[in-house]
Amino acid sequence: MHRRGLVVRRALGHRLLVVAASATALFAVTVLAALGGYTASVTGEGLRATLAGATWDDAGTRITTSVAARGIPAEQRKVAAAVTKVYGRVPVAISLSARGDSYAVPGQERSAHPQLTAFATYSGIEGHAHLTGGRWPTTTTGHTVEAAVPVNAARAMRLHTGQVVTLHSRVGGPPVTVRITGQFTPGRADDYFWGGDKLVTTGVERLGYTTFGPLVVPPATFTTRFTTSVTARWLVLPSVREIRSGRLADVAARARALPATLGSGSGGSGYAVKSSVADLLTQVDRALLVSRSTLLIPALQLVVLAVYTLMLVARLLAEHRRLEITLMRARGASTRQIAALAVGEGLLLGLPAAVAAPFLAPLLVRAAMATPLLGTPGLRVDLAPTLLTWAIAVVGALVCVVAITLPPLRGIRRTYVATMAARGRGERRAMLQRAGADLALVVLAALAVWQLAHYGGPVTATAAAGAGIDPLIVAGPALALLAGGVVILRLVPVVSRAGERATTRGRGLAPALGTRQVSRRPLRTAGPALLLVMTVAVGVLSVVTGVTWRQSQIDQADFQAGTDLRIDAPSDQGSPAPPGQGGRYARLPGVTAVSPVLRDTASTGSTDVTLLAADAGALGRLMRTHAGLPPGVTWQAMSARLAFTGTGLTGVPVPGRPSRLSVGLRFGPSGSADPASVSLVVSDALHTTYEIEMGAVPADGATHTKVIDLSALAGRDGVLSYPLAVRGLRFTYVRTRATPAARLAVTSLRPGTADGFGPALRRPSGAHWSGQVTFSAGVGSAIGFGSGGLVTVRLPATTDPTTPTPQVSGGVVLRAGPAAAGHTVARPGPIPAVVTRDLAVRAHVTTGGRLDLTENGVDQPLTVAGIVAALPSTTPGAPAVLVDWTGLGDEALVNGLSVPPPTEWWLATRGADPAAAARVLGAHPYWTGTTVDRAALRHRLRDAPLGGALQGALILGFGAALVFAAIGFAVNTAVSARERAGEFAILRALGVRGRQVLGLVAVEQAFLVGMGLAGGLLLGIVVARLVVPHVVLTVSATAPYPPAQVILRWPVVLAMLAAIVVLLTAVLLLLVRSLRRGGPGQTLRLGEDR
Repeated sequence: MHRRGLVVRRALGHRLLVVAASATALFAVTVLAALGGYTASVTGEGLRATLAGATWDDAGTRITTSVAARGIPAEQRKVAAAVTKVYGRVPVAISLSARGDSYAVPGQERSAHPQLTAFATYSGIEGHAHLTGGRWPTTTTGHTVEAAVPVNAARAMRLHTGQVVTLHSRVGGPPVTVRITGQFTPGRADDYFWGGDKLVTTGVERLGYTTFGPLVVPPATFTTRFTTSVTARWLVLPSVREIRSGRLADVAARARALPATLGSGSGGSGYAVKSSVADLLTQVDRALLVSRSTLLIPALQLVVLAVYTLMLVARLLAEHRRLEITLMRARGASTRQIAALAVGEGLLLGLPAAVAAPFLAPLLVRAAMATPLLGTPGLRVDLAPTLLTWAIAVVGALVCVVAITLPPLRGIRRTYVATMAARGRGERRAMLQRAGADLALVVLAALAVWQLAHYGGPVTATAAAGAGIDPLIVAGPALALLAGGVVILRLVPVVSRAGERATTRGRGLAPALGTRQVSRRPLRTAGPALLLVMTVAVGVLSVVTGVTWRQSQIDQADFQAGTDLRIDAPSDQGSPAPPGQGGRYARLPGVTAVSPVLRDTASTGSTDVTLLAADAGALGRLMRTHAGLPPGVTWQAMSARLAFTGTGLTGVPVPGRPSRLSVGLRFGPSGSADPASVSLVVSDALHTTYEIEMGAVPADGATHTKVIDLSALAGRDGVLSYPLAVRGLRFTYVRTRATPAARLAVTSLRPGTADGFGPALRRPSGAHWSGQVTFSAGVGSAIGFGSGGLVTVRLPATTDPTTPTPQVSGGVVLRAGPAAAGHTVARPGPIPAVVTRDLAVRAHVTTGGRLDLTENGVDQPLTVAGIVAALPSTTPGAPAVLVDWTGLGDEALVNGLSVPPPTEWWLATRGADPAAAARVLGAHPYWTGTTVDRAALRHRLRDAPLGGALQGALILGFGAALVFAAIGFAVNTAVSARERAGEFAILRALGVRGRQVLGLVAVEQAFLVGMGLAGGLLLGIVVARLVVPHVVLTVSATAPYPPAQVILRWPVVLAMLAAIVVLLTAVLLLLVRSLRRGGPGQTLRLGEDR
């Protein structure tokens, strides 16, 4: 009891230092607990958000197997057991689907080639389809089976709800009586539930036979009535967001072993398992590991600052205790008693933090989350105290106790005289310097930073072929800051002596005395100087990392999107058709440029290549990133390299905005061939080329007029892009007898509207037709042209229709310039292409070289017009090629091939802001397939929880660093002023004015602040250059592309330094006010140092 009272009385005797030490310990533990809780909560929320956004392709599993008669229930139980073994208690949706044998459509039982239907079952269909009438079927025990049918199939088979029909099997089974209980439509044709089954999504399947249906029955009915030997399919979709972070790797391993777990099916065959869930979970598990390891970096920086601040305050407290301890030793106190008092004081000051920190940490996080810097939309952070925050608080408090206890025990055996002598002259070198440990620290920090650069992140491969956190790499930035600060600490005596020599030559008293005091006791200045250096360096590092991370997410979004809006061309019947898509998108609000784009997989040799074809003339307006381009090269310049006019193709301009075309066609002579199938090749203002089928033209030598409804070509809500141009003609026919020649003519082409047709169009002057035909045996031949009409094609003769060349197909195109002799088809040269560096290395080509590409079995020669590191919207590091859309299409036309339709549309918007256009597309989802919105992608990457956690940790850490610096600076300044009060009083008694004394203090503190700001700025920039490129990652915790470029925003950095100066100036002003109180006589009579 007596000892406890003594501990409290000793603490009350030095209120300033005791309160500072206790506050430092409490704040340090609270911040560390807040950072730990924030990190755990944000990474957990990031895990849930990432898994919640997983699609069927990411998380689903498709299991198929052949099932013997009535074997579905047993297989169902087996699949369910295997899936449960994989996912445990995680909710899983398992749906069964199977299709049985074929039945003839009612009324066609005796037909030799009837239309067919089939029975099928889909468990859980109620959640993926909409009833348009009636009800879903139920299992019945009677002779009649209940079934539901798609609306389109019901219409084709002339079935209605409530109707009872009898179906006859095509494989000899008994007839089945069916009652139609309802009709339905699929919710979405691309829903994973249908597995791409066109029969159920469209109601019809045309292969060797035309099949309508299916007739959907309950699983129990299907099992008992329609299972002979069928292929059953199970779709497994787990609620992956319910998987805890600690089980990700385990579930991934069991998911990979699912085929082995299932074994073989009842039909004797194995199970076919298709799933990417194991890859998803492995990727997320690694991303979580990398994210946590990255968050440890600012946490360890904060730990170093907190411990150092606490040790600085504890050292100041120990210096005050040193004379007291010496007197206690002189009066008979033992080392054990003094140590017990030190431990008691440490417990008194440190343990309250263990109790209060877990409750104060959520308040600190809540206050930080209220700021715009940490507020992330949709981010939920659990603020309740957790086991983790309690553990951090207890461990942190114990560290504080040790840090407060040890310094007073140092030099415990010194005599009174030795203590007073050391106190008077001060120590000139810190303990680390005396031991040479600062140099060892520099070597260790250099090794850690080198490993960080070498491995590209804090996670490295382990001996067990897994991934783990390397403690040395994680501690690298903190070690670099500490080592750099210690190195700068060695400069304090040098700079102070230089300052002393410079000021002693002057006439000012305050500068000379101030620099003399710093030079005389450099360790007193070095302590807070090192703290300030590290604080400024942490601030610079935080600012640079935060700015670099945000810019990196923007750069990644721009590269992934490529342009403002990237739209997958829709393929549903209710969407705009290819001819009407570009015009529809061009009318979206704010759209300034539109380009059709082809994205396909080609090959060169054994290398798969992503082929991109876009309008070269629009690339400068479309592309929103220059990532991957050589230095100084823009997409505008690259467009000029890609432009290709080697084909010389042109077209017959169609004036105005006609809604109809009248085409006169003549094919003959009479009876020479079956009717010809003829298509008109048309292009629009967006350089999209498509073929308009005009139906069959009889070989009778007569003129047949075909009227084309242009407005119908655009599809639902589609808009044609005027003006149009007729580029050529394509045709196919079969010879029926030997003839010397045949002729196919477009006798007239007249544009018009509902009010009538205008004059016939003529071939532009200076242009000529060219083309070729190909016989079924693969023999090609040039064709001639006659006079009359828009174009008259003289087709080559055949002498015997029984030869293997009766089928003839060909096309003609319009080319600029005079015709070649014999109307031969001039082959264009290779198309210019921009290729990725990876592809150029694999193909051993350089700029100007030739590259042979194969697309859909067709060889396409390319000339390398440029080499880039990567192409926007493609996978970085994967081979890719970019060519001109028009050039690729014209090359296809010249070679007698069809021009492929666009697979995507790229849109540029005014001010690079696609918000207005995206809103319209969102209101009309059937206008598009998948849409990539560059602005939305920017926000999604920037606000991702796993990525935003790093920014939050940096901001929390820097805020705490400012508080630590203020505490250290204030305590050091106040203690220094108190210790030197007698010195200042003597100066005043000797005639030194008060203003000069204040100037002396200002010089000392200016030296401290100047060293801290300059050293911290330099250290922060150096460490940022070395570390930031390796800790800025993607939201999936992988290396970003484009690679992160360190960004130093000087206005932000200078504003941060100004804030630090203002804070420290405020502390100094408070000290100045205290120094003005009391006269020199009062101070001299205190006799504190006697």
